[in-house]
Amino acid sequence: MTSFTFNGERRDYIIVLRGRKRPPWAPVQRNILRIPGLSGGYLQNTDTDIRVLEVPVLIQGDDQTHLQRVKEDLAAWLVTDEAKELIFDDDPTRTYYAVVDDTVDFDEIVQYGQGTIRFLCPDPYVYGPEQTIEIPNTEGQSVIVQNNGSAPTFPKFTVTVNQPTTFLDIITPTDYMRIGRPVSVEELEVEREQIMINDDCQSTTGWGSATEIDGTATGTMESDGKKFYASSYGTGSGWHGPALKKSLSTPIQDFIVEVWVTQRSTAPNQVGRAEFYLLDANNKVLGKMAMKDWMKDIHLNYGEARIGDNSQGTHIINYAGNYKVWNDFYGILRLKRIGNLWTAYIGKYDINTGRHHARLVKTFRDVQNKWSSQLAQIVVHLGVRATYPATTQFIDKVKVWKVNQNITIEIPYIAEAGDVIEIDHANNSIFKNGEPFLSAKDFGANFFALERGQTEIAVNPEGIADVEMTFRERWK
Repeated sequence: MTSFTFNGERRDYIIVLRGRKRPPWAPVQRNILRIPGLSGGYLQNTDTDIRVLEVPVLIQGDDQTHLQRVKEDLAAWLVTDEAKELIFDDDPTRTYYAVVDDTVDFDEIVQYGQGTIRFLCPDPYVYGPEQTIEIPNTEGQSVIVQNNGSAPTFPKFTVTVNQPTTFLDIITPTDYMRIGRPVSVEELEVEREQIMINDDCQSTTGWGSATEIDGTATGTMESDGKKFYASSYGTGSGWHGPALKKSLSTPIQDFIVEVWVTQRSTAPNQVGRAEFYLLDANNKVLGKMAMKDWMKDIHLNYGEARIGDNSQGTHIINYAGNYKVWNDFYGILRLKRIGNLWTAYIGKYDINTGRHHARLVKTFRDVQNKWSSQLAQIVVHLGVRATYPATTQFIDKVKVWKVNQNITIEIPYIAEAGDVIEIDHANNSIFKNGEPFLSAKDFGANFFALERGQTEIAVNPEGIADVEMTFRERWK
């Protein structure tokens, strides 16, 4: 007895009967240009239509009441808003992406104990299992890839950089992908972003107590070897909690500050805020960012970004985003200043994909240069309000970069050792450390496919990264 798996699930009460229709290829339509007086015509192009799969099934049930429950379960399982994986037991190495045709009558199938489920495949191709190929990090870094499918397929490259580079090429005999740009003999490679603080919050050593927060600095902040947490929030009628401060080795003008925070709630009355503040050498607040839950009867995280201090500053972010997207937050709060342009970024991190989502970017130009003094110190703070119970909140990581302004003959690095770049040719996307990086793509480069048969893939510069390529063979 055979059945099928749809959307990662299967049902024991379904048996697939003989007579199922799975065409060996998707239907095609030939578009012919016919010219009066000319025999035949010209083939202009070919369109591939959707693939239709008709699957006769037998439904096993104990009685009519049980069959009614089966009908409800069938609808909940098979009716989806988008195409899902469909795999048949008799051909487990092939995957279709399908939705159920809206003409399928579950009542009729259940009433007679058998019927036909009609699947539509908007993507007409059939896919094989994912294959992974390592491109050796050696001299002449290249590999021969075999595509045994009957259609081109689009690869994904995961590049783990082991040294600074201004560019990366992935090349086939007929096409190429490039991010960044090579350096000529008349140009210089430069470190565009120079790390000043890279603290994984494994210890509070090097951090001192701070008072420069919106509220009262009380309590104690400690590290459990992985993150900063509040061992005590102290007491207060308003916002209060512990704060720590760290100084840069030298003040900097153009900078990027990135703080990873956790802000989660397990009860609607919990309140908390995880924040960082930027200070100059005279303890003047240049800006701040926060992820906070300050609603007393509902769990709703707000992102906050302010340029300047509490009395004269300008908020450029101070809201909850859409559909509570920042609830149960673990991710990045980033504040950058280049010249007089400030940029605030919030990105929630997905631990399963390594990607940022629920992203938000806002900018502010300080035309009066009110907040233009050099960055000298950073403060991190965990706070609560009055006697409300605290949320689960941490400071997970703190990074500060000095941004070096380039002159015309200097070419900045696009990646440093440890950076991970993902180039997905199926989705036309590029990510660096989980963040969109499409802006680095060379204008003439293309997202290419692997044609049927053998393709040589080469990487330039040789040896600057470990490269992993994944792809799935496709059949028409």
